[in-house]
Amino acid sequence: MIDAKYNPEGYSPLDYLSKHISKYNHIIIDTRDFWYQPRFNNYSVTLTDHAIETIEREPDEYLYDTEELLATIIRLKRDTGGNCGWRYLQMKAKPRFFFDTENWIKYIRIMRVSNGKWLVYNKHLKEFVLLPKWCLATPNLIFETHNKYHIMSTKNFRKLLADNSFPRVVTAEIAMTYDGIIGIGSKLLYNIPQDMERFVQNTTGKIVVMGRKTFESMGCKPLKNRFNIVISKSMYPEHKRDTETNTELFVCANIANAINFIEGMSSWKDRQICIIGGSQIYKMFEPYINQWHVTIFENENEQTLLDRLGEDIRPDIVRFKPLLQLMNDNNLAIRNVDRMIPNNIRICFADLYRSEYEEDMC
Repeated sequence: MIDAKYNPEGYSPLDYLSKHISKYNHIIIDTRDFWYQPRFNNYSVTLTDHAIETIEREPDEYLYDTEELLATIIRLKRDTGGNCGWRYLQMKAKPRFFFDTENWIKYIRIMRVSNGKWLVYNKHLKEFVLLPKWCLATPNLIFETHNKYHIMSTKNFRKLLADNSFPRVVTAEIAMTYDGIIGIGSKLLYNIPQDMERFVQNTTGKIVVMGRKTFESMGCKPLKNRFNIVISKSMYPEHKRDTETNTELFVCANIANAINFIEGMSSWKDRQICIIGGSQIYKMFEPYINQWHVTIFENENEQTLLDRLGEDIRPDIVRFKPLLQLMNDNNLAIRNVDRMIPNNIRICFADLYRSEYEEDMC
């Protein structure tokens, strides 16, 4: 578990808020676990004219003194699961201008105003939305808790891998240009049948790990006959199963949560894990990937993409350079090389192994 220590620059347990609140002008509380993060002098929020008029008209409905604010937040945490691992907090009725279709309150934002008072608000589509007190009253809240989720530090996660309590065989599926470009925004560079066939062959019946953007690029639908893990801090944690297609979906904020879950499932815990993107997920797992299934578009690079698709794509180009570094440093053994030219696109399929694992992978 993450050490529950006060972190003046990041998120801290709610227990520290009453001690340090006098230092803050802005506070953000993540309602999924009720940890908070302060915002200091370089963070500012401008009240809209409508918000000022509303507060002046009904100050008792919107303004808190410090004691009342702390009591409200503590009550919210207590009445919606306490120290559960995770929760999903919704409002039955929502305030004006709050347009989230599921009425989800992911964050509670708090700012200090004049006369020692505090104001609770939210942002929706970058718009300032006041939260009146009735919105946060317990009768107006719906919540689900998930006690099986917990947070693990990166240090402990690496220890989990080193202790071999994590499935040892970790592979990655990646398609890229020679200069390391793996996509444009959330889109693939090409949709080539031969590449897709290889992907299906390499991942079917296994555990596939991806980020939110990769999942969204698939239409938010899990791949059939696989255990799909989506790592996202913004998506609602969930677990779904389709026994007819042998398909499962697990959404969590940290891969360690997923590994603990998988290890308790006899049908999946010994399966190979396949990392399928995007760049942040590749980066997270790069030290532990012992086999890369690489598709290289040999006649593509940044300049050819810009020439073909235009300069407008430049800000959306996604790269993954660590694999290039591994290849340049001769830290990978190359086996099973195959080349083809579908639709005038020169493709190289290659299986790359870390040298220390090559014998084990034969």
